[in-house]
Amino acid sequence: MKIAFTSCFDALDDADQQVWDRVAEHEPDILLLLGDSIYMDFGLPFMSTHPLGKPRGWGPAKFAEEMYSRYRKQSQVSSFRSLVQSVGHVGAIWDDHDFAWNSACGVPNTEARGKNVVPRDKKLISRSLHMQFRAWLRERPLLEQYPTPPTMEQMLSGPDKGIQESFDVGPVRFLMLDGRYYREEQNEPRRNPEGPFIDPFADEAEDVPLTSLLGASQRTWLSSRITEWPGIHIICSGQALSGKKSDDWEHYSDLEWLAKQRFRKTVFLSGDIHDIKMKGHEELGGMWEFTASGAARPRLGGASGNFGIIEVSANGLEASLYDEDGLDKTRRISFQ
Repeated sequence: MKIAFTSCFDALDDADQQVWDRVAEHEPDILLLLGDSIYMDFGLPFMSTHPLGKPRGWGPAKFAEEMYSRYRKQSQVSSFRSLVQSVGHVGAIWDDHDFAWNSACGVPNTEARGKNVVPRDKKLISRSLHMQFRAWLRERPLLEQYPTPPTMEQMLSGPDKGIQESFDVGPVRFLMLDGRYYREEQNEPRRNPEGPFIDPFADEAEDVPLTSLLGASQRTWLSSRITEWPGIHIICSGQALSGKKSDDWEHYSDLEWLAKQRFRKTVFLSGDIHDIKMKGHEELGGMWEFTASGAARPRLGGASGNFGIIEVSANGLEASLYDEDGLDKTRRISFQ
């Protein structure tokens, strides 16, 4: 079984998206889209018609209209349609730019409400339109015309919950996480004189309060779905576990929680960073993380041509990461 994964693509700024033709050459069985499948906002005002944070000022009708139009535009990309049609299953989650806007979160801090907290009506609109896009991705044969948008009444009366899901293919259980709907507004970033952020496993960080990106119910769901499955687990997240971004797991309590679980036969896939990387996390029991981001995000600060391929075998898997120049790195993992 072959699994393709990537994130961060924008039909407004790249209508061709040649990366999907390169992915299709590997003939994947599964396609995983790890967030930022559209860009409600991106870039500075002088370099973009939809600058960072702009959707905060839109009313519900404008917000819904713009989000729907971007999903429809992505559905019209020929190379994307061809790849989606060719695979057996598509898994899709969101990150900030297809949830609402840059660094958006769904739950306000109890002590203060910041500019990145998404109000309930926009959360419901975003969920409804994401689920419509997910349903379209799974239609076989793929619908020639993208479905018409739901009414505002339909969107606002939908379930008030996240988009997390799991599905099983062969020996693999895929855990598609929602890192935005239940994400709490952050406390002040934890600064470290020796570096940009305090190590969440360091003693001096123990008394610093951390908020959650998954929420308690999603943590419980993730743990139960993993422990009950004897095969391989692939956790899919819109955000990386660690790195240079304040949105990463290491700035939330969830990374410490994950470290305590010691999940076996588990790998972690992530997006967001407009780059490719692979990293073994000793603090997580040696769990490997593979990041593929920047499929078709060509503007300044973005990237194009990045994706990953995982080939599953009887006793492990092999992960390969590709950039615009071709194969960049490969890692073989064996499970005991």
